[in-house]
Amino acid sequence: MAMTAPVAQRPKGGAGSDTFVLSFVMPSGYGLDSLPLPLDPRVRLREEPAKLMAVRSYSGRWTEANYRDNESQLLAAVEKAGLTPMAPPVYARYNSPFSLPFIRRNETMVEVRGMEHLTD
Repeated sequence: MAMTAPVAQRPKGGAGSDTFVLSFVMPSGYGLDSLPLPLDPRVRLREEPAKLMAVRSYSGRWTEANYRDNESQLLAAVEKAGLTPMAPPVYARYNSPFSLPFIRRNETMVEVRGMEHLTD
């Protein structure tokens, strides 16, 4: 199976943790029963339920400062829209670290609640 994108990362114990959980998005057409079994016992397969996510995309190298700047902008936009973050933000990377920085796609994402007023 080819490498999948995005690769998402979030702190395991919440904000400020130095242990992270990596998530890989599997290609459509695969189910839990048809994915290759992990060789490392720390790797677990599980299906994530659908969530409503607010997302901010940006390019460039992944650095802590670049991520925090975009995370702050995302959370400000979420607040301005009257939405409520439901979990700590997650970041996602779509390209190899060897890709040129100006073509790299990164995202910061946060699960939100509060879109009910938009469907009335």
